[in-house]
Amino acid sequence: HQEEELDAIRRFKHTQTFLIGCAELDCFLEYNQARQGLTILAEIVLQKAHEICFRDLIQRHGIPRDENRKPAKFSIVGMGKLGGKELTYHSDLDLIFLYSGVGETDGQLQVSNQIFYAKLIQRIISFLSSVTSCGYAYKLDTRLRPSGNAGVLVTTISSFAAYHQQSKPWEHQALIKARVVGGDIDEKWRKSVDKLLIKSAYNWKIPDDLHRQIAHLRGRKENELSGETFQHNNLKEGKGGLLDIEFLTQYLQLKFVQKFPNLRTTETLKALEVIRNEGLISSDEASFLQEAYRWIRQIETTLRLLFDQSVSSLNLNKSQTVHLETLLRCQGQFDNLPSTLRKTSDKVRLIYEQIMKVDKRA
Repeated sequence: HQEEELDAIRRFKHTQTFLIGCAELDCFLEYNQARQGLTILAEIVLQKAHEICFRDLIQRHGIPRDENRKPAKFSIVGMGKLGGKELTYHSDLDLIFLYSGVGETDGQLQVSNQIFYAKLIQRIISFLSSVTSCGYAYKLDTRLRPSGNAGVLVTTISSFAAYHQQSKPWEHQALIKARVVGGDIDEKWRKSVDKLLIKSAYNWKIPDDLHRQIAHLRGRKENELSGETFQHNNLKEGKGGLLDIEFLTQYLQLKFVQKFPNLRTTETLKALEVIRNEGLISSDEASFLQEAYRWIRQIETTLRLLFDQSVSSLNLNKSQTVHLETLLRCQGQFDNLPSTLRKTSDKVRLIYEQIMKVDKRA
């Protein structure tokens, strides 16, 4: 029975992804619509996996209950591209998991809520990432949870709140993208978790050298992960890549959120719109960064559709770019991809360095 459910989920996910990909390539869907479509699809699949795994577990252990013997609550929190509603093809799902409080289940084989939800998460991960004859649905990444791989899989909201009163700047930066994407559908509970996520991201003492700390992390990612050469451009971690735009945007969100509460958004392009409207950087710079972000993401998206795998590295040899240019041209994009990409990346890096190193607004 579960094998049928596994295959049905995979067929549904692959069919919808194919339809969204075709619609995006044929320009029936705009950039934002395609990203939202893939994000909604992931949320539907996640929620279905949660329902099936929860149903099977409560037959064995009963319903988890809090200290007051009321049913405990559980949330799946999306981070990264999922949290930012920016999913593309072959994106992993970055997730953390929160529950309402300590207690135990009410079934014959009683276990603590902590153990119950850890089992639930392991089942969800297995349900979505194991390979069947229909492939796999998603790869899940849980490393952004408190204390990373050394931490427990699921955290109470009180422990989570306490942890982030003392956590590092990069952890607050990661929480900018956090939002509830699944779990219990109780509206009051979901709103309370989203409120906690926003508080944990933004309500802390910002260090004076925040720009240096974020720039240091960005530099490490470029040096250790990009693997760039003259012929290979890493669209994400490379010089003037997507992370330059994301990191400078997130820096400005953390730095100025108390003065401009509208900066509290998980979406990079929306945050850049607020940054432009509030004059935190020049209107021309903000507009350029928005266009560059869309354009570089569009290349990454087209690469992933072309090679049908998670790829962010572009080989700039003519033989490699010719198919890509053909697809991009259908969407009204530039010719001479290597030249345009180098000019765009150089300008992105210039703006990034001005904001992160010569911060005259601080």
